[in-house]
Amino acid sequence: MKLFNKSFGILSCLVIAGAFSASPAHALVDFSVKGGVNLNTFSASRGDISVSGSTSGMGYMGGIGLDFGVGPIGAVADVLYTQRGYKLTPTSETETATSIHIPVQARFSIIPMLSLTGGAYFAKTLDDNGKDDMGLVAGVGLSLPLAVTSLTLEARYNFGTKNLLGANALNIEMKNRSIDILAGLTF
Repeated sequence: MKLFNKSFGILSCLVIAGAFSASPAHALVDFSVKGGVNLNTFSASRGDISVSGSTSGMGYMGGIGLDFGVGPIGAVADVLYTQRGYKLTPTSETETATSIHIPVQARFSIIPMLSLTGGAYFAKTLDDNGKDDMGLVAGVGLSLPLAVTSLTLEARYNFGTKNLLGANALNIEMKNRSIDILAGLTF
């Protein structure tokens, strides 16, 4: 919880700084509000044996983001409330995992409206029985200028590196994989 409070405080200060920057086209910090859906897979494996069985499903996410930088190079940081849905194969029941998802990525604009991103994420679980997650994230974004704002569309791939089952007697690893599709407004 301390990490979340600290991250939220830092992002709040940066939002205020970005709000008092020059016009949005020349601001060093741009603020965004975004939301979307995620397609999830939790896959299980064991080093010496192929363990079949993955779970998949769909969820939603929404929150705020900051884009730092000048010109084609910058950084993107988000704080997103995320609910990941998945179905358990034998029962076909839908389960959910809720977390605060914090991706931090480097941004490189190929052309003024198109950018590539890559970095890492941390997800703090909000469920009693859930596990915190971390991993790598990569994506592509499109920014369409409007009158005083921009419409942003993003697609990201999250590659979890943490074993969500922790140490267990069977040495089974379960890791998160997801695709996030987001739309938002940048100010």
